[in-house]
Amino acid sequence: MNHYPKITFYHSAICPRCRLVAGELEKIQKKHDVEIIEVELTTNPLTTWKAGIRMIPALECKGEVLSGIYLSPVKIRSFIEKIVCP
Repeated sequence: MNHYPKITFYHSAICPRCRLVAGELEKIQKKHDVEIIEVELTTNPLTTWKAGIRMIPALECKGEVLSGIYLSPVKIRSFIEKIVCP
């Protein structure tokens, strides 16, 4: 059992912006010890709604959420590094 920070990635398979975030998350995983938990919106709408996610792509970790129409690589890295390297 690892104790890496867990980042939940809320996305949709048909969302092109989500695919861009997924690519950035892969790069970040190679650099930092983080666990990415993926939640597919179309197959888990209730889970997504209960988590307070209203827009995808979205990242959630330790109660902090980053979401938006476009999540730039800089925003994603800043969000994760704030959590991983406080």
